[in-house]
Amino acid sequence: MRRYQLFEFCDLPWLPTALRSLTPTFLETAFRGLGSYQVAVAPLAEALRATGSKRLLDLGSGGAGPLPQLLTGLAKQEHLLIRATMSDKFPNLAALSEAVQRDPERLSFLSDSIDATAVPPEQTGLRTMFQLLHHFPPEVARAILQDAVDKGQGIAIFEVTQRRILGVVMALLIPFLVLLLTPFIRPLRLWRLLLTYVLPLSPLLIAWDAVVSTIRSYTEAELWQLTGSLSGAPYVWKQGSGRHLTMEVTWLIGYPAPSLPPIPSVAQEA
Repeated sequence: MRRYQLFEFCDLPWLPTALRSLTPTFLETAFRGLGSYQVAVAPLAEALRATGSKRLLDLGSGGAGPLPQLLTGLAKQEHLLIRATMSDKFPNLAALSEAVQRDPERLSFLSDSIDATAVPPEQTGLRTMFQLLHHFPPEVARAILQDAVDKGQGIAIFEVTQRRILGVVMALLIPFLVLLLTPFIRPLRLWRLLLTYVLPLSPLLIAWDAVVSTIRSYTEAELWQLTGSLSGAPYVWKQGSGRHLTMEVTWLIGYPAPSLPPIPSVAQEA
């Protein structure tokens, strides 16, 4: 299946925030309810240990995504006490504030716009991206990876969509999941209920975003091409995947290559 750089409604800056936030806040609830990203705990812990970081800088956080569940998994399964700072180019302050109120000890957010291709140098920590990289064309995706390399930061990218026919078929079932999960979305506004159950714009809009996400997801080979084109200090890049219930999660993780100890000189006898 060929990759097409189509649009998603949640990407359109001119769209009212209420409509642009439909997909991200739905995904946060879906990830929370289904535990989709539990398989990401182990590779994320490996990346944290490799970088020595105690902080995640989440890019394109949307409605907070799977971060709360992952922080709990890191603590319980890997004995890592990690804090996470959420950020977005178009931050949904209401959704991010709601997430922080639920977990103020471990979560915070940046209210300023943060561009993943030019993260401010003072914002350090292992960068994470959940269900985000496919939004960008190859040149922007490469710039995101290059910015992490230029600033010497690790980056861990996770996706739950793969460019397969089965993925498109499953995405077409999203409207039924929207109808089921909408009452559990927080914060839950009256306008959202109206757009879901009275004028069913929400299920259709989110389904479109799900299908497009599948169509423009990157393959393993395409990700290797991106990492192979980067310049700068040596980096370790790893790809992997894991399955939770019926959902497969794939990941790309990169971090600075560890420095090799100097080879001791051997004195030669005269």
